[in-house]
Formats: sequence, structure tokens, C-alpha cells
Amino acid sequence: EPRLHPAYPYRESVMLGHTPLSEEAVYSIIDKLVEEWPANEYHLVSRNCISFAEFLAQVLGVSEPFPPWVRGAVDACKAPPLEAITNCGW
Repeated sequence: EPRLHPAYPYRESVMLGHTPLSEEAVYSIIDKLVEEWPANEYHLVSRNCISFAEFLAQVLGVSEPFPPWVRGAVDACKAPPLEAITNCGW
């Protein structure tokens, strides 16, 4: 159940507007993304749940921009002093 998983604290929902796509088109996109975003390609900084959400919002053509504050921790990890640490072993 979204927002209720005991291992992940829920903070808030972010409304990105509506997609102009049909329900069928959305399901088609999700099916395609399952192939394009396999779990074994996860990367702590560059290919994670935030980058997926941002990409999904883009391909859905939602009416609101992806909020920059959501990327805060991810972008902070790309700073030169931290990037070497976050890329270690990935």
C-alpha cells in the first residue's frame, strides 16, 4: 500500500498535474520502462528512484515541473568531494 510501508517513512505527496495520455498509453509506458530501468542498473546517485520519477514525469508529459527540492540530496552527492565516495563500488 503506498505511503504505508513500514520500512520507508512517508513524507508527502507531490502533485505534478495530469498527463494528457490515455490510461492505455500510460500502461504501455510503464511496460516499456520495466525493461529500460532494471534493478541491477540502480545507482545511488545517477540512476535511482528520484531520477526514475523525474524521467517518468517527463515521458508522461505532466503539466507541472519536477520540483528541484526533491533532487537535493542526489545533487549534493554529485559535488566533487562526495562524488568519489558515492561512485565507489557502483
